[in-house]
Amino acid sequence: MTPENLETLDRLKSAYPGCVGVQTECGLIVVRRPTADEVIAVEDAIGTLTDIGGKLNPYAGLDILLSLIVHPAAAQAEELLQSYPDFFTQAAAMARNAATEGTMPRLEVVDLKNSELYQRELPPGENGQHPKRLGGRIFAVEHSYLEPDPDNAAKQRKIIVGRYLLRRFGLIEHREYVKEVAASGFLNAEGGRIPRAATLAKVARAHVVTAPGCDLPNWEKYPYLLIHLGIFVKEESRVKLDNSTGKR
Repeated sequence: MTPENLETLDRLKSAYPGCVGVQTECGLIVVRRPTADEVIAVEDAIGTLTDIGGKLNPYAGLDILLSLIVHPAAAQAEELLQSYPDFFTQAAAMARNAATEGTMPRLEVVDLKNSELYQRELPPGENGQHPKRLGGRIFAVEHSYLEPDPDNAAKQRKIIVGRYLLRRFGLIEHREYVKEVAASGFLNAEGGRIPRAATLAKVARAHVVTAPGCDLPNWEKYPYLLIHLGIFVKEESRVKLDNSTGKR
């Protein structure tokens, strides 16, 4: 990268913390870090382009990406998007990289703690147990990342970022979700409907539970939690098969 472009990139990083820049044959391209709502818009724009059931729209998603490109100027950025059609994919990837700082959230469902499952702030019932939180229709998700182990370069250690408590769908909620996906979801090659990122984000926001020792998801710091936790709610609302008995 030329000294002039390095200077420009440094200046833009001060103005747009977390932005991502690359040197190309067309010059320096810099994409700022999207907000949580902008991440949803980008992902839904990508889904629109891959929706085999939708009408072709060559301008789908251009506006949101143009708003994220902070260098070059808007007119030149629009010309790049028009002249190099796959630049849309490249710019979207840069936005995703900026939003995640290069690493998608590492999430896994973990066992509930007694303090999460039972509402100890309420008096116990006749059976001596405290009532279950939301009737027990909840689950916990651990958010972590891996970093090099300072004591052993060949290994990695897990750093816990957060622990989130979520509830599964209620019956009416699930039917509303299925109806929304059927009406507005993207059609895939197998003929199934894929929920929009906006739908998953709405599910995630509505199903976070407050409990002792649990964190509230920081959507702006980790915007892809909106999509991933929405998927977790959907998947944890299904009964899982028990493979412990072996095959017949």
